Amino acid sequence: MPRTARLDAPGALHHIMIRRIERQRIFRKNQDRDDLLERLSVILPETHTSCYAWAFLDNHAHFLFRSDEAGISMVMKRLLTGYVLRKFGKTVRKGRSEYLVFVEAGVSEGRKPELVGGGLIRSLGGWKEVKKLRLDRQDRMKGDERILGDGDFVMEVLATANEGYERRYRLKSLGYDISRIEQQVIGLFNIKKEDLYSHTRKRRISEARSLFCYWCVRELGESMTDMAKLLGLTQPAIGYAVERGEPLTKKEKYDLIG
Repeated sequence: MPRTARLDAPGALHHIMIRRIERQRIFRKNQDRDDLLERLSVILPETHTSCYAWAFLDNHAHFLFRSDEAGISMVMKRLLTGYVLRKFGKTVRKGRSEYLVFVEAGVSEGRKPELVGGGLIRSLGGWKEVKKLRLDRQDRMKGDERILGDGDFVMEVLATANEGYERRYRLKSLGYDISRIEQQVIGLFNIKKEDLYSHTRKRRISEARSLFCYWCVRELGESMTDMAKLLGLTQPAIGYAVERGEPLTKKEKYDLIG
């Protein structure tokens, strides 16, 4: 885990490690490794996330990812939730039910000091040793520790992230939200609201839906999960719509602000 909040900017490299508490095994057999790999094979293309390397050991695993617009937090949430729930049941519903029983049983055991602070804190010898490092100013790192790399690469990623944030704040300060973008797209393509939310594949309506998804996700910062619920589509379908919307915007020179 990073020392400060992870900078989840598109294009950033992330070295991620997962492990169980008390160094317990997360992989008991090769089938467990195959399960995690199978989940990665589905999630990575859907979220346009690049994976450059991975290592599966018995009690922990390492990944080297380059995130995209979906964000690395979404990737890990989907990956680990599915993997863990499978350990509690063959179906998601059964897994959730058994997991709640497991959590309730653990709550009765009370607070355990040895499990507080996360793996990084424990590996440094506890909070006492961490405070010593801060007093000696040994916790300072060159560049931004949330990003793998330094120098020009770090500055480029930070600049990209800041540019995106500033753009979204500006849009919201101007009163842009999903409803306003919806009306703008409807007017631009001269279609009805129900056409935009229909599942028809007619070219004009499909293009309108792609532009709508692109502006909401890339410009406004809405999640693809929320857009999928709004339009009654799957998350991968929203991802494809966003992907189609980008070249359409450049080709037709559509500008959200105008």
